Amino acid sequence: MDKVSVVLPVYNGEDYLFRCLESLTKQSYKNVEFICVNDGSNDKSLEILKSFKDDRIIVIDKKNTGVSDSRNIAIEAASGDYVCFCDADDIYQPYYIETMLKYIKTYNADVVRCNYTVIDKNEQVINRGVIDDGFYSKTEIENKIIPLCLKGDIPCFTYLLMIKSDVLKSRFPTDIAMMEDVIFYIDLLMNINSLYITDESLYTIMFNQNGAT
Repeated sequence: MDKVSVVLPVYNGEDYLFRCLESLTKQSYKNVEFICVNDGSNDKSLEILKSFKDDRIIVIDKKNTGVSDSRNIAIEAASGDYVCFCDADDIYQPYYIETMLKYIKTYNADVVRCNYTVIDKNEQVINRGVIDDGFYSKTEIENKIIPLCLKGDIPCFTYLLMIKSDVLKSRFPTDIAMMEDVIFYIDLLMNINSLYITDESLYTIMFNQNGAT
């Protein structure tokens, strides 16, 4: 059975981290490792991470060096056939991994991208991403998808991606404070041969006024 690695950077995420971890550990697809990198949190994040009794959770504790470094460390530690990302204040829908894996195998794609829903603290839907289903070759990625990403018509959220490990050569830049995910996203697209996009909303973003975005 294929193994999936989930990258979870954590920095002072105690308010929503437990809910996030529950959504990960209760995934319908079970052959998963959750690589959680605590980025020098000064709240109860590390305590919450260690409280989960699930052998699939790998906790890496380090001093605060930023989210990009945390993600890169987790990527290097990943042993799965596929890699996904999550943010500590968000949640996966129960079939996120199973569904993404189904698409990446069905279309033999290097990368699969899903859609998302944004909710407020009362779990009321604020908005939902708009995107069309489709399979894209390398030429189509370069001529259509990348220009749309650069224009902002396709949000470059890494947590919407499942990536084959053997094509994941990109890393997050550690010398900038914002937009690091956009640089990673574009670099990734420039170095793959195929992409499948589904309109299925499998990822839920918690609108957080204190978040970097």
